[in-house]
Amino acid sequence: MGIVMFNGQSSKDVYAEVEEPPTYSVPKRNYNQTHIPGRNGDLIEDEGSYDNVDATYKMSVVPPKGYTYSSVMSLFSSWLNSSSGYARLEDTYDVEHYRIASFEGPLDISNVFEKGGKVELKFSCQPFRFLKAGEEPISLQNGENVVVNPTSFKSKPFIYISGSGSGYFKINNITVTILRIYDGMIIDSDNYDCYKLGANNNYVNLNNIITVDPVDSFPEFNGGRNVVTVAGGIKDIVVIPRWCTL
Repeated sequence: MGIVMFNGQSSKDVYAEVEEPPTYSVPKRNYNQTHIPGRNGDLIEDEGSYDNVDATYKMSVVPPKGYTYSSVMSLFSSWLNSSSGYARLEDTYDVEHYRIASFEGPLDISNVFEKGGKVELKFSCQPFRFLKAGEEPISLQNGENVVVNPTSFKSKPFIYISGSGSGYFKINNITVTILRIYDGMIIDSDNYDCYKLGANNNYVNLNNIITVDPVDSFPEFNGGRNVVTVAGGIKDIVVIPRWCTL
């Protein structure tokens, strides 16, 4: 029997366990396919993106002594609907990775003589699995640094910056110039955002104090070896790399 964690809560908390290991699913890659009359074979253009992929679990739900079937099924349903969008999904079959997933339903749970139920859960997941090792912070100092991505896929880091005055950092060929450095400012490459948290943890937009070259890009790590240069008034940078793979 296995356990699923969704939106920070374990299936064990709602008296549910996975009956068998889930299938390993790889997402569909998106291509534009064009047929040219008189030419053998179609032209294929890679869009550089993937579709969502389903994670399916066959589960059993068994009410403990003192609980009714309906009360536990209600608890189980509330767990699945605890997030209105994407949330973190992980299980005990793959302890090195997690996914970002949503549960959309429907939900049909069998009733086995009021003693328990069986159900097949289907989560819609963003295409990449994220390495838990990619949640470990990496400290970078002023000067040249090397960061090694253990996968072959690009990752979009979460970056904390401290210092004063102005400065810049460069990851491979992408340069971020900061006109005014705030201690604790954050660059979120996944959301193309720069901000800091105010006194009451309120969001303070700082996108107007940075420039990125090339335009319309944001810092990211390539697969393998990456050179990171930190200069100017940036004292140090802490990176959450968000390594990912299929």
